[in-house]
Amino acid sequence: MTQCPSHIVERFNASQEYPDECPVCGDSNGDENGNAVFPQDPAFCCAHCRDVYIAEQKQKDDVEAAEYQDVKVLIAAHNAKCQRCATSPVYCFHQDASP
Repeated sequence: MTQCPSHIVERFNASQEYPDECPVCGDSNGDENGNAVFPQDPAFCCAHCRDVYIAEQKQKDDVEAAEYQDVKVLIAAHNAKCQRCATSPVYCFHQDASP
């Protein structure tokens, strides 16, 4: 596991309320008295589902990070044509992109 389970729950449900069902398999994550069936992480029904969710989120984060890096490279290549914006991380909108 790469992250604290409490952070995973926060990312799953920003309102800080636990879901009624496991977000991975859909099984109930509480017993008939409302107690968590997996007390280490009440949003999930078991450690396996929590670990699957963490792995899926990590994969999603990795894809988003790679896309962000691709955009940064494209912006840097475009901005290299303008002396005023050559080092700026923000896309240069000058008409001719030249000094």
